[in-house]
Amino acid sequence: MRSKMPYRLTVFAVGLLAVLVLLTQCKMGRTSMGYQNRVFVFADSLVWQKVEPDLRSVFEKIIYVPHTERSFFLEQKSLSELSGLKQRMNLFFIGFTESDDQVSTYLKKILPAEFISQVEAGRNFYAYKPDLFAKQQIGLFMMARNDSDFIARLNLNREDLFTSFNQRYFERLEETMFDRGEQKDIEEYLARHFNWKVRVQHDYFVADEDVKTRFAWLRRVQPNRWISVWHVNGDSTLLLREAMMNERDRFSAVRYEGDIIDRESTELVYSVLNDIPSRKLVGVWRNDSLLVGGPFRTYVVPDKQGQGYFFVDISVMSPGELKKPYLDQLEVIANTFEILQ
Repeated sequence: MRSKMPYRLTVFAVGLLAVLVLLTQCKMGRTSMGYQNRVFVFADSLVWQKVEPDLRSVFEKIIYVPHTERSFFLEQKSLSELSGLKQRMNLFFIGFTESDDQVSTYLKKILPAEFISQVEAGRNFYAYKPDLFAKQQIGLFMMARNDSDFIARLNLNREDLFTSFNQRYFERLEETMFDRGEQKDIEEYLARHFNWKVRVQHDYFVADEDVKTRFAWLRRVQPNRWISVWHVNGDSTLLLREAMMNERDRFSAVRYEGDIIDRESTELVYSVLNDIPSRKLVGVWRNDSLLVGGPFRTYVVPDKQGQGYFFVDISVMSPGELKKPYLDQLEVIANTFEILQ
């Protein structure tokens, strides 16, 4: 599996410990199932009441698409429900060393004594265990001395926790996306004609192209989502927010039947595209004549000859449906973008 992803950041997790969970009786032949962005949180009901607002603020980040969606969806469960959820994709466990509730007692039995002692000493807070009960499953254990200690450590590590979990989410998403097939013939076609390539998932097709501008539009329907790549000659002024939005609007007026950026809902951020430092527009597009719209992301990266920039644009149009899952899949494809010699 590829490792060149923007989400592969160096994550500092305080005292991160490899968890040696005593679950050898569990058969690992099965693959996890369910929604990729749904998280089951095993915590005592009283514990959940105390930590829920802070935990949701860490993992349920708001995404505008243009309505609001959440990065992940947390759902609290009791330990008695674990047996029926062992194949789900994301399992979190929350416990306190100073508590004897069911989940805390369970964690103190299965986690290494060294980890527990370091939690009590304030040197450890969380640890991941991949493939906990099933393949492609993400297990996350969070422990503190008590509820106030937990909330303090959660907020201290909030960015690291979200980044590390989001990284694992995208790694798994890339792996599962290409399980059903990868269109190598289209990838080779892009490499031959445009001197760049991306991994192409099943059901995508080349909807439009122009060799002169090294442009290709890869599209998939039901619902509509697409990735376009094109080259623009120019200097570093193309990296300015207004210039990037003007170029995207110029391009979409011709190729996307008049789509335009909602500029009030769009921001410019620094990013990385497959290990290439880039600028990235994050926002919403709309088409006033067709009365449609949706989220988009546009990366701008320099070409290898220093003569201009590649625009890598992803967009979704799925009225009445959640859009972030499709946007995430497009992010995976975009982050396989490679400029060839």
